[in-house]
Amino acid sequence: MDSLTQVVLGSAVAYATLGTKLGRKSLLVGAAIGTLPDLDVLINFGGDVENFVQHRSFSHSFVVQLLLSPLFAWLLVKMNWAKGVPLTRWSVAIFLVLSTHSLLYFVG
Repeated sequence: MDSLTQVVLGSAVAYATLGTKLGRKSLLVGAAIGTLPDLDVLINFGGDVENFVQHRSFSHSFVVQLLLSPLFAWLLVKMNWAKGVPLTRWSVAIFLVLSTHSLLYFVG
């Protein structure tokens, strides 16, 4: 799936879950979080074949995303502009954005 689709879907999911509290800022947050799983391309796993095989492994795992969502939420709540949203709502929103990113590879 292309990057634009991931950004748009991440923005839409974040706006659906956080829009009443954050407004348009949720679109930017969703776009940024929606691309996080693909940052594993910056990790060198040892060679071109290993890098290709390992991409979409741990970073696209629902278990890893579920465990990391509260951590990312906690980091966001520490920012002044994000304090109006409770930690649990941030956690759910982040997990939904990350998981929809991974789900795109099943339908694409």
